[in-house]
Amino acid sequence: MKESGSQGQIRCWESVNNKLHVASPGVFFLVFTYSLLAGLFIQLVALPLLPNLHAGHGLMVGGDWVRFHSDAVKLVDLMRDQGWSVWELRPQGNAPIGIAAAAYYFFGVNEPWVLLPINALLFASSAVFLYGIFKSISNERLAFIAMLPFVLFPSAAMIYGQIHKDVFSITGVLAVIYVWVQFSLSETLSWQRLLNYVVIICFGSLLVWVVRPYLLQPLIATSSVITLLLMLVCRGRGLLWRFGVLFSLLIIVGVSKLYVAPVAPVAPVAPVAPVEAYSYLDKFALQINAARVEFAEGYPDAGSNIDTNVRFGKLWDIATYVPRAMEIGLLAPFPSMWEAEGSSAGGGLMRLVAGIEMIVSYVLIVGVGMLLYMTSEKRLTTLLILLFAIIMIVFLSLVVCNVGTLYRMRYGSYQLLNGLGVLGWGLMLQKFSRLSCLHER
Repeated sequence: MKESGSQGQIRCWESVNNKLHVASPGVFFLVFTYSLLAGLFIQLVALPLLPNLHAGHGLMVGGDWVRFHSDAVKLVDLMRDQGWSVWELRPQGNAPIGIAAAAYYFFGVNEPWVLLPINALLFASSAVFLYGIFKSISNERLAFIAMLPFVLFPSAAMIYGQIHKDVFSITGVLAVIYVWVQFSLSETLSWQRLLNYVVIICFGSLLVWVVRPYLLQPLIATSSVITLLLMLVCRGRGLLWRFGVLFSLLIIVGVSKLYVAPVAPVAPVAPVAPVEAYSYLDKFALQINAARVEFAEGYPDAGSNIDTNVRFGKLWDIATYVPRAMEIGLLAPFPSMWEAEGSSAGGGLMRLVAGIEMIVSYVLIVGVGMLLYMTSEKRLTTLLILLFAIIMIVFLSLVVCNVGTLYRMRYGSYQLLNGLGVLGWGLMLQKFSRLSCLHER
């Protein structure tokens, strides 16, 4: 029996739409190979040919990675003299120093390129988690395309091509988000699947804990909101599912207890009463303020500092600053910053690259609205992803008052927004393509 014209066009479209089939291992292999080769090219070929940008050892001038490398060399020299007993994970509070020293000691080579396989492994894992998140609300073709900005944006090269904290923390945050997305989709849950989720969320939480322990606080806050949301909306799911959701939240809380940052109010916001007299929420505001002051006063001459005079003495101060933090987190660097001269060599080039990326991101943010409008069946999961991204970005904007540092630290969460935008634009184009096919028929 001959099929109708509309059925034929739709079947034709679905055939084209499913041509690209990429499994997660394929995504991992592609991204691992790409980031490893790109990192080797940057360190061994590109930077040595650009003396104005090259700080030596394949590292770019102007980044913390230069200090990480030099301190790691000092530590590994001490280790070779006195043994592993002198090694520590976070010398001066920076885990990349300890990790680099361990790698230099193990391989017997004091060069940052020995870290590139580790960076590529973590970056490829991030891509797999991101791909899985997008595939949960879309088809494989669109999910793969939505992952590409994360991999191909030029600024990503600084994350996997240098000695960096964010290659660890980005992977950890995306792993945690991936688990919550899976919980939102799971109608039932087996013990085997729950074990897989527990392993992933432990892996993600520990990666964050290693390099940026303070990021566990917004992870806990966001995960608590997601837990409450899932418990209220998904009331009909089984006891094992509920246990899994609560247990996953407890894992993140438990990991956060492994490292306790100092809690002390920092001038110029001085407490008007003993710290013990403050409410829990106001103590949290003082913690946020302490971290913000560290960024503001630790890098006073940074060229992309913004709102460095803002301080938080109580929770209300944070609440009134949230709209500004959202503006900075979602839209900075602003167009006025794109062509400005950087305070370090290569700063102007990095600003220009960031400007190009932001133009793309501004367009993609429009796609997020389209996705929310067009998605109905999986709107809960879409909102969960969006909520996670925005809360993490706003938290970082409250703490980090340097746009360049914020740009790197928010990269994983911001690429969630970019990917959602790709999905929104993709679904809109698919809709118009189908309508066009039917009209032509």
